[in-house]
Amino acid sequence: MSSKLRLASLVSHPIQYQAPLFRALARHPDVDFTAVFLSTHGVQPTLDPGFGQVIAFDVPLVEGYRSLFVPNRAPHPHTQRFFGALNPGLAALLARERFDALWVHGYAQLSNWIGFATAAVLRLPFLIRGDSQLLVQRPLPVRGLRRLVLAKLFRAASAVLYIGQQNRRFYEWFGVPADKLFFAPYGVDNAYFGERARAARTNGRREALRARIGAGPDDVVLLVVGKLMGFKRPLDVVRAMAQLHRRAVAVFVGDGELRAELERALSASGVRGVVTGFVNQSDLPEWYAAGDVAVLASDFEKWGLVVNEAMACGLPIVASDLVGCVPDLVRQGESGAVFRARDGGALAEALRPLIEQPGLRAKLADGARRLIGRYDVSAAADGIVAAAAAVAPTAAH
Repeated sequence: MSSKLRLASLVSHPIQYQAPLFRALARHPDVDFTAVFLSTHGVQPTLDPGFGQVIAFDVPLVEGYRSLFVPNRAPHPHTQRFFGALNPGLAALLARERFDALWVHGYAQLSNWIGFATAAVLRLPFLIRGDSQLLVQRPLPVRGLRRLVLAKLFRAASAVLYIGQQNRRFYEWFGVPADKLFFAPYGVDNAYFGERARAARTNGRREALRARIGAGPDDVVLLVVGKLMGFKRPLDVVRAMAQLHRRAVAVFVGDGELRAELERALSASGVRGVVTGFVNQSDLPEWYAAGDVAVLASDFEKWGLVVNEAMACGLPIVASDLVGCVPDLVRQGESGAVFRARDGGALAEALRPLIEQPGLRAKLADGARRLIGRYDVSAAADGIVAAAAAVAPTAAH
């Protein structure tokens, strides 16, 4: 019998969305999995600039799988800046551990490139997975340089993992051939969200939360989950609701720089709405259960995992056409509705039938539950293992 494939993931820091995927990989019968982190960010309470406060996630981020932390020697550590991760010890770690394949999440930090270079020296097959897409065009000189550099990187990669249709188009634009592409969808732990949402609908938590926000049994609760930042366009939701039936109540589950302006806009417009502030991971499913429709009005989202969460909890979706997951998850008439970004009138027209027609909401909620099944952490784990097994010379078959 052949041994398990030793797979490592190189990632910036422990992230609440990735922990369930890492646990799924650790449970996979064909893999011996290790997560290699470039930073301890998130393990301890940490200032989140988007939320504007110190955040401590209440779900385990480094339990259920093997993990290693490489000391970050960057003068100004940061998880989203190129020079924010400088981990010179990474090369020695990869040489010592003798993995069969290295999966690198993204390429936007210096230590990602240390990983690529080390893999090349060690002749270690490496896989790339990220969430880039072509929805937002960059200036022409930037596009040219980026295409030159990334095309070479993708050619050097043993396999490229794509998370959805927009992401696949991105890699195809760079010339990645079909036989090098493996589907490893962006997903959440559907069972976690779905089970807790179902419990909230039967144990009274749904009704309690709706009473807390002043929503009656006949009101339609529009749920907007995420950081209150400009590109998320929460004010567009207020403008749209000003044109709609007063049965609708908006609940903004989150916090951020636009909170005060958003609360002023709600008060001035007379729109029924509440801002909850930051809600931690274990409480999110209950808020989804309290809602009737989830709205994502962003004018830029590489993916939008709140859509996955909402669908796993059985909510139909209304999302802008600049949300990356829309071609995969938000199908008109099946799981939700799509509107033109930055257009409050178009958003209002997309919301109107969902507010006025309970039967349509129920139909789209059922469609959302069915559709999201393919976008689960277990499906992502299977795709990653398939790619690694295809390129690792000592892989188990």
